[in-house]
Amino acid sequence: MNSQTTKLHTIRIHATELKPMHDFYSSLGFQCSLETNALNLSAGFTNLSFQKHPKSAIYHFAFLIPLGRVSAAMDFLKTKGIPVLGIGQTEIVEFTDGRAVYFNDPNNNIVEFIERPILKTTKTSDFSIDEVHCINEIGCPTASPMETAALFKSSGGIKPMPEAFMTENFCWLGDMLGAFIVSKIGRNWLPTEQKATGNAGMVTYSSEGEMYECMLGGGEPVIKKASS
Repeated sequence: MNSQTTKLHTIRIHATELKPMHDFYSSLGFQCSLETNALNLSAGFTNLSFQKHPKSAIYHFAFLIPLGRVSAAMDFLKTKGIPVLGIGQTEIVEFTDGRAVYFNDPNNNIVEFIERPILKTTKTSDFSIDEVHCINEIGCPTASPMETAALFKSSGGIKPMPEAFMTENFCWLGDMLGAFIVSKIGRNWLPTEQKATGNAGMVTYSSEGEMYECMLGGGEPVIKKASS
């Protein structure tokens, strides 16, 4: 993978209660560190931090796993007693460049395990969290996705893939390793009826070999090059 690959390095988002989140993610096998006002966990090379906050906020993010492992990941969730969020009778959601299984955590975040062809594996045994490579997607709801897409391109170093989905309601910005899911506020998060809201958060990511900081919120994100 070259320097043009987008990587999500650090994600900080809010959660109202940290202990249930710690117990949930620890039970899945993530390495977690619970502090007074934060829960930190390692998701491959991405650090995910839940910051304690009194206001309820629901986010979307996806853990990247190797190609061919989403069925095992679904079975893994079921053995933990975690319901899968499907579409009708369809439990595994198919995309052009991936397959995913969705679930909720105790904060009601819409979480997924997604497999993409950039990661290969020969593993056929039971799924484990050690297979998580990084966080592959982070939701970024805004009032105007096309304007946000232009901002990421002009200020955030993102060059969308030629086949990337770009509409007035939804823009997919990044590549197969890391992407911002820019959904219009009020649009449902797949595969649920949960409407996207513009919640606060912070993402550090790299693209084109440069590091950036992105502050999420109710309006347009604020993007700047990270301090060296």
